[in-house]
Amino acid sequence: MRWRCGQLNCVSGLGRALACALALTVVGTASANAAPRTSPTVPCSPGGGRTIARSHHVRVFARRGKFYSCWLPTRLRTTLGRLGESIPNQAATLATHVRIDGHYVAFATQQTGDPGFSLSRVVSVNARTGRVAREVEPSETESFSSFVEDVGVAADGALVYLQADGTPCPGERTLKDGERRPDDALIAVEPGVKRHTLDCETPSDSAGSISKLTVVGQTATWMHAGVLHTATLR
Repeated sequence: MRWRCGQLNCVSGLGRALACALALTVVGTASANAAPRTSPTVPCSPGGGRTIARSHHVRVFARRGKFYSCWLPTRLRTTLGRLGESIPNQAATLATHVRIDGHYVAFATQQTGDPGFSLSRVVSVNARTGRVAREVEPSETESFSSFVEDVGVAADGALVYLQADGTPCPGERTLKDGERRPDDALIAVEPGVKRHTLDCETPSDSAGSISKLTVVGQTATWMHAGVLHTATLR
């Protein structure tokens, strides 16, 4: 910072000039010797909560009932949502694993409320900028129910999710309590493309026959009835 003598109300004259110079020296020395400001714990540090997921550039962690992403190169922290049990008529809570690919973090939340709805939402967030890349409301049943069991995210933010209740699959299965529901579906949501179904269970499949969803780069892989399937995302 540049100082001018006038800032210290100095006037002309040798005595006053010497006094001004001495005052500036004292100010500069005090500033140089001052202790640095105490800063709070870096929110992306290991002490900043429980790690949920991590990659080379992104850490997702939980702290005090919420979960956050941190873009490690710049320490940009983004609030992603709430944790815990879904409480009727309250904000949605995390319902799946959190997945990371490149800049992107993906997850699904669940929200319940009156009169009896229970709905999923699938989200991908660009951890580098803190902005939502994609947000999808899966199809739902006539009784306003949808449920997402797992998610994956591609390197460009495209989403893939495994849905149970409310799927667009044509088949139905009967549960142990006698209730009928559509077969599970694996659905992709890609840039510039409407969501489309990658795979469907069939009524003859055992429950949970679609599993082990993984998305790396632009490739999605999963198991269906013990058989490995692969799809290249656009």
